[in-house]
Amino acid sequence: MFVLLAAILVVGITVGASADPVLIPADAVSRQGIDELDIPALPLLAGWRYHTGHAEAWAARDFDDSGWLILDSLDTMLSEQTRERIGWQGEGWFRLRLRLDPDMPVGTMGLLYGHKGGIAVYFDGQLLDTSGRVSSRQTEEQVYLVGELKEVVPLPLEPGGEHVIAMHYSNRNTLAMFDPPEPPGIIAALVDVSAYEGLARWLIYSHVQQQTLFVVPLAFGIFHLLLYLYHRQQSGHLYYAIFALSVAVLIYAPLHLAFLHEPRDFTLLRLTFKWSLLVVPLSGLLFLYTEFLERPSKLFWALCAIGAVVGALALVLPLDIIYYVCLLFLVDVVRVVVLGLSRGAPGAGIVRAGWFLFASGCLLQVLMELDVFEFPIEFFPYIYGTLLLVVSMSVYLARGVARTNHQLAEQLTQVRDLSARAVEHEREVQSAKLSTLTHLVAGIVHEMNSPVGTIRSARDTLSRAIGKLRGDIPPGAALQAIDSSNVAIESATDRLGTVLSGFKSFSDLDEAEWQIARIEQGLDSTVAVMDSQLGGDIDVERQYGELPAIWCAPARLNQVFMHLITNALQALDGGAGTIRLRTWVEDEQACVSVGDSGPGIPAEHLEGLFDVAFRQKARVKMGMGLVADVNTVNEHGGQMQVHSEVGVGTEVIIRLPLRLHE
Repeated sequence: MFVLLAAILVVGITVGASADPVLIPADAVSRQGIDELDIPALPLLAGWRYHTGHAEAWAARDFDDSGWLILDSLDTMLSEQTRERIGWQGEGWFRLRLRLDPDMPVGTMGLLYGHKGGIAVYFDGQLLDTSGRVSSRQTEEQVYLVGELKEVVPLPLEPGGEHVIAMHYSNRNTLAMFDPPEPPGIIAALVDVSAYEGLARWLIYSHVQQQTLFVVPLAFGIFHLLLYLYHRQQSGHLYYAIFALSVAVLIYAPLHLAFLHEPRDFTLLRLTFKWSLLVVPLSGLLFLYTEFLERPSKLFWALCAIGAVVGALALVLPLDIIYYVCLLFLVDVVRVVVLGLSRGAPGAGIVRAGWFLFASGCLLQVLMELDVFEFPIEFFPYIYGTLLLVVSMSVYLARGVARTNHQLAEQLTQVRDLSARAVEHEREVQSAKLSTLTHLVAGIVHEMNSPVGTIRSARDTLSRAIGKLRGDIPPGAALQAIDSSNVAIESATDRLGTVLSGFKSFSDLDEAEWQIARIEQGLDSTVAVMDSQLGGDIDVERQYGELPAIWCAPARLNQVFMHLITNALQALDGGAGTIRLRTWVEDEQACVSVGDSGPGIPAEHLEGLFDVAFRQKARVKMGMGLVADVNTVNEHGGQMQVHSEVGVGTEVIIRLPLRLHE
């Protein structure tokens, strides 16, 4: 309201102090202003009479107010000097006599007024409007702050007639506020109702449009606060979030004051605005120190102490003092910007440009306040300068995050290269081990085949000899001992032959690396080789689906089977349990499953099983060996999958293509 009326003052007619009625010319309220803020209006600045106290008769049209104090222009606004001069005690009456030109059009005229207390408006002795509650007692007074959005009150004016506007006004509670709004009095004007209604809609739209700009720093602040919460090593995001959220308050609070009418709400929002004024430069300083100067200086902590004291007293301190303290903070901001950004840190130019635009916006705002520049529309350059600063600081942080991600991507590529080399090295080691093992096994098989064959031949010869002599030897304990020994020798040699056959099948030294082979045979030979490790408490279940022979590298697949069975044994941790070996055909693929009844693997660890660095003990120390096994399966054109459930067990499934050639 007061901003609007201030605009009206530019083109209105100011009448001097006089005991006679104020003459309203015919064209006084029809003159168009020079810009969009001006409407046909006549500010009622002077000619008012004032009397302290209260009496109902003072509202009457014919009341003789000739003995009242005649006020100077703008005295109704009750500045501090005016209150002292007229002896204002918190309550009084204001009367103004108007005489209209006979040719004046009055069909759409109304009274526009603003105030910061309780008021009752009378026109020609009749109550026209009330706002708040006027009272001689402070406890009964109800303050209603009328800002820029008060509706105009139509006036029943008569051309050539004489009228009296009387206002009963009190503002004791307003003056008792810690930081009362200024001015605490009344300002009024005659306006064209239809013109004002259009302007009022524009004012609401303009305020809402400007006010919604606070969403920009609010969104940036929340975003960077979340970034900090998820990565707390980057404290710059936290300080920026505090800065941006405080800027959002700076934009929202002063524009929202126009919509507030209750003193409590006004005081609370004004206090929040003061705090944000202190927090913005301090959080901006902390951001600059953190990003460009490593740590805050002693001067910064001294400024924080000053800010804490001023913030604690902000409720009772005038807003001007807060502004001066902020200027003190901004001096150090300029120092840090020049000192820190001059060091040529990456991205410093972005922040430097942001602070330059911010300073330019603030300077333009000051020049506008000093009437050096004027804009035809309501414009707040400090808001846009602040938004540009917020965006520039966010771009700087985003650039840092992008650079960090780029560096991490490069390091990840290096890690992958090293991992690939490590896997290849592990494959070479495993191949060397397998080669050594197969040569050792082949040697053992070769050396043991002859003795085993000799034992079998000797047993057969002994059996035939005993058969021929059985008729000549009387039955007895000696013959039974010979028969038992012969059966034991036969069983032992058969068992030894089976083991040697498994060893020979596992090594396959005398065959090509890639050939047509049966998967089940490789599983059986692997179990035979690991028979001593399985022990009596481990039950090996075989559920074979009679897979057809496929093109594969049997020795390398046997190595994979050995790793998986070893993992299953380690999962059982030396206790009793079951290892399940299954084969079947599905979707033109040969499927092999190695499962166990161990404790299972937690779901969060499953993805790490094929990671070179994976060393979880939840199941086994799979790590590098499993990665090498996956590569072996991939070279066969197959896939490896792991299914596990905690408390049930783990199953590894290998899927190989059914093919008979390379």
